[in-house]
Amino acid sequence: MPASTGKKGGKKIGRWGRNPSNVRYKAENRRDKNKERKIAKNAKREAKDKIKKEKRKGGEG
Repeated sequence: MPASTGKKGGKKIGRWGRNPSNVRYKAENRRDKNKERKIAKNAKREAKDKIKKEKRKGGEG
């Protein structure tokens, strides 16, 4: 193991390289995906609540 471990430049790692400027798009994509996931989760929860409400009222189920 060499003494200098904090290398600069060199081999590209993965899609984003070592310290690329386009890494912020990665973050934006992640945020967008999270937002979509949250919306989906919300819709699912609302649907569940609706079913529960129907059951409480004495509807089908």
